[in-house]
Amino acid sequence: MKIKKIYEKEIKISKFLILKKKIFNNNNKKKNFIFFNFKTYDYVTIIAKTKKKKFPLVYQYRHSLEKYFFELPGGLIDKSLSPSKIAIQELKEETGLQSKKKPILIAKIYPEVGRLDNKLWIYYIDECVLSDNWKKEETISVKYFSKKQLFNLIKSNKFLSSVHLSAVCIGIAKKFF
Repeated sequence: MKIKKIYEKEIKISKFLILKKKIFNNNNKKKNFIFFNFKTYDYVTIIAKTKKKKFPLVYQYRHSLEKYFFELPGGLIDKSLSPSKIAIQELKEETGLQSKKKPILIAKIYPEVGRLDNKLWIYYIDECVLSDNWKKEETISVKYFSKKQLFNLIKSNKFLSSVHLSAVCIGIAKKFF
C-alpha cells in the first residue's frame, strides 16, 4: 500500500512545541485523511554509574501529570551543543556528577512513533563522582540506587516513565548493568 503525503503545515504552539497537520492519500483513493503530530526537541537521557556502582535517579514534579516521578537524568537538545555534550552538562546540572570517561551513545530511539517526531538519545557514563562546585537545583532531588534497588523500583511500579524504562532495558540488553 502506497501512502502519499499531499499537504503539511506547521503551527507553532511555543518555543518547544509545534503542531504538524498533514494530509495523506491512500493508494490514490478519492478520500484523503488528516493526521496531526507534535514536533519537539530531541532529548538525552543518561544511565550514569558512580564509582561505588550506584545509579542516580532524579525525583521531580511533572506538571503534565501533577505528581512526582523517578527518572534518569536528562534534558532537551535545545542548544548548539552536540547530544553527548548536553548529556555531560545535564548530568552535572541535575545530579552534580561528572566523569573523566566519555559518554557512550547506546541507542537513539523514537519515544512515541504515533504522535511525536523527536528522538531520545540514550547515553551511558561510568565512574561518575560528585563535583565540588555543584549547585543543586531546587526542584529536583537525587537518589542513588544499586542495580538491585533500581530493578525493585521498577518491579514495584515506582519507576514509570516509558522512555526511561526503555533506556534501562536497552542498557541491560547491551550489558551496561
